[in-house]
Amino acid sequence: MSFEENLFDELKDDKALNKWFKKRLNPDKKKMSVSCINNYKKGFAHYLTYIRNNFYGLENVTPTQLADEARHESKDGDIAEYDKMLHDYLNDFFVYLVKKYKPKTVMNYMYGVFNFYHYVGVQFDRTDYVLSNVNPDKRNIYFLEASEIRKAMKEADLRARAMILSQVSSGITKVDLLKLTVGQF
Repeated sequence: MSFEENLFDELKDDKALNKWFKKRLNPDKKKMSVSCINNYKKGFAHYLTYIRNNFYGLENVTPTQLADEARHESKDGDIAEYDKMLHDYLNDFFVYLVKKYKPKTVMNYMYGVFNFYHYVGVQFDRTDYVLSNVNPDKRNIYFLEASEIRKAMKEADLRARAMILSQVSSGITKVDLLKLTVGQF
């Protein structure tokens, strides 16, 4: 048995964990691939283990206790975001992951944690816990020549030409371009 399986076996009666498994991580619902489900479980298992090992008094904390604490903090509007325990847990775990793993692994694990909290009704700003690939693999960087852009423009439909011109003239990424709305122009 893997360490995740051992942990989840120990927590098989945990209410919050079962809700998450049933609503989101159920391979029978065909909403997620098995590998994605396994990544989410692995990420959350690492998160729970990290909290148990690094926060005094939480050696036996359960997912339900974490969810209850986070829901309580979110209802109390007087607590600043940086004073919330959820922020401490997430921030410390995120820093730990960044030091130990590659960016893709960091984000896979964090998405598992985000997903758990979402499905137990806890909302928070995730932007502090997201990596952008600041050091992309040099083999994946390729700059188009003007002749290649002209050729693409000849073969593209009107929408694609607009997207190509927007990217070439502004440097905007494909992801950011696709998020643009008419109101943002």
